[in-house]
Amino acid sequence: FTYAAGTTPALDITGGSNGTSANPGVSVTTTYNGGVVIAALVDGLNTSPTAQSGTQINHKDEGVWTDGAQYTLVPTAGSISSSWTVASDDWGICVAAFKELSSSKRFALLGVG
Repeated sequence: FTYAAGTTPALDITGGSNGTSANPGVSVTTTYNGGVVIAALVDGLNTSPTAQSGTQINHKDEGVWTDGAQYTLVPTAGSISSSWTVASDDWGICVAAFKELSSSKRFALLGVG
């Protein structure tokens, strides 16, 4: 994923959850069009997830637990769900959404210009 020339990435929103169910997921509501949501899962199972709602970055069996990561492009601001298909066990998910800022907005946030 590459941001447009003359812009810089900035954090839009974060989220996360944990539990002990099958097929865990977390939703976040983005505030900008054209961003990206990145999500990471850590699960107590020793088998990798079989699917995810976004585009897979990785799935890895670490021996006594597994992890996975995915991203979802956000054409229009709104609710985005990041989930995995995996059997029931303890799990945790962290999610971060990123947006583009124009140079003028970036400097305004920094108190410059």
